Amino acid sequence: MEQSQSLERQKLNSFPIKWFLVGEGLLCGSFIVLSILGMEKLAVVLVLAPMQLFIWALLVGNTLRILYYFAALVPVVGAAFLPPSYQRFAFYPIVLLLLGLCYTTPWAKGRVSFRSLSQLERIPIVTLAAVIIFSFVNAYNRGWQGPTLLPTTVLMLELLAIGYLGAKMELDEKEIAKVLRIIIFSTVICTVGIFGLAWRGGVGSDFGSKSVLTPFGWLNLNAWGCIAAVAGIMALVFVLQGKSVLDRITLGVVIFILMAMLVLTKSRGAWLGFGLALLYVLIVSRSFKLILVLAAVLFVLSFWDLARRLVFTRVSETTLFDPSLAGRFILWHYAWKIGKINWLLGVGMENFRFVKHLYRFPSSTAMGLPFNAHNIYLEFFADLGFFGALAFLAMLVGAVVRSYTTKFDESLPHDARTVGIALSAGIITFMVHGLVDAFTYNPGALSLLIILIGLSSSFWALKKRYRTLRIAGQTAR
Repeated sequence: MEQSQSLERQKLNSFPIKWFLVGEGLLCGSFIVLSILGMEKLAVVLVLAPMQLFIWALLVGNTLRILYYFAALVPVVGAAFLPPSYQRFAFYPIVLLLLGLCYTTPWAKGRVSFRSLSQLERIPIVTLAAVIIFSFVNAYNRGWQGPTLLPTTVLMLELLAIGYLGAKMELDEKEIAKVLRIIIFSTVICTVGIFGLAWRGGVGSDFGSKSVLTPFGWLNLNAWGCIAAVAGIMALVFVLQGKSVLDRITLGVVIFILMAMLVLTKSRGAWLGFGLALLYVLIVSRSFKLILVLAAVLFVLSFWDLARRLVFTRVSETTLFDPSLAGRFILWHYAWKIGKINWLLGVGMENFRFVKHLYRFPSSTAMGLPFNAHNIYLEFFADLGFFGALAFLAMLVGAVVRSYTTKFDESLPHDARTVGIALSAGIITFMVHGLVDAFTYNPGALSLLIILIGLSSSFWALKKRYRTLRIAGQTAR
C-alpha cells in the first residue's frame, strides 16, 4: 500500500517537468520558425519563455516558493521593470493558478497548511470582490467604458484572490519575516536602477519631472515613493531583529538607499506616511536604537546638497496656494460628488478618471484623463460606492489591528513582535499616504498592499497559536 502511494506521488511530482520539456520543445521550434519569417521580437519572447516555464515548474507544489516569488517581483512590477503585457497575461494569472493548485491538490509537496478564515477576515474581501464585479457590470451597461476599467477590474479580482489564499496560510514568524525581507531587498535593487534612470532624466534638479521613463513605460515617482517608504519603515524595524553586526550594517545601508530614494521622489505624501509610521514604531517599540539609526542616516543625508534643496523646496511649496494641492481639492470635490450620486455601485474600478468628464469636470478629456481622485479612499468611494469603500477601509483597519503588537507583548517571542510591528507600520504608511494619492494605477503598489494585508491575517493566526500555548503552559503549572 505504502509502495503504491510512493509510486503515485513520484508520477504526480514528475508531471510539471514532463510538461515543461514538451512546452520548451514547442517554444524552441516556434523560435526557429519565427526567426525565418523575420518576426524577431516575438522570437526573442519565445526564447525567454522556456526559462519562465522552468521557474514555474520549480514553484509548482511549494506554496512558500510561490509566495517568495510573488514578493520578489512585486517591487519589480511597481518599478515598471516588467512588460505590462507580461504582468497582465502571465505574472498575476500564473501566480494565482499556482497558489490555487497548492490549495486544492492534496499531492502538492512542501505546501504549508491552510486554515479557515474568520468572518471578520473573510467578509471584507468577499464583499469587495462582489462589489467590483457588480460595479463593472453597471458601468459597462451605462456605457462608462474607460480605458482602465477592464484591466484594473481583472487585476483587483486577481489580487483579492491571491490575498485571500495568502491570508489562509499558516506561517511562522521566520517565514513572514523572510517575505518582508524579500520585499525590502527587491525594492532596494529596483531603487538602484531607478536612481540611474532618474538621474539621466533630470529628476535630480529642483524642476525635474515626477516621472521616470523605464524600458517598459513611465513610472510615477509618487507611487514609487510609497513603495520605498513602506520598505524603508520595515527595514528600520528589522534593525531591532538584527542577529549579527553584518545584518545590522546591511540593513543600515538598505535604509540609507531607501531614504535617499524617498527624498529623490519629492513625494510629500510618502514623507508624511513614513513620518507617522515612524512615530507609531517609536511608540510601540520604545527603542532608542531606532532613533540612533535614523539619526545617523539623516545626518549623512544632510551633507547631500541636492537632498537639502529638494526637501526645503517641497516643504516651502506646501501651502494652500500650491497648484498640486489646489488640483487635489478639485479632484476630491468631484470624487465625493460622483460617489454620492452613484453611492450604491460606483462608476467602476479605476473609472473615475474617465467618468468625471461626464460630470463637467473643468478640463478636457485629453488633459484630465490621467488624473484619478488622488485619495485612495475617495477613489474607492467614487469607483465602487459606499459598500466598496467601506469594505476596503475594513480590510485596512483589520490588517493593522491583526498585526498590532508592542515590544512588551509577553505572549509573543521577540522575533514575532518585530514582525508584527514591521507589518503594521508598512500598512500605516500606505494608509497615510493614501490620503493624498491613489495608487490604483500602479499594479505593484496595489500588490504590495494586498500581500501585507494577507500576511497580517497569517500573523494574527500566529498570535493566537502563541497565546494558546502560553495559556496551556500556565495551566500545566
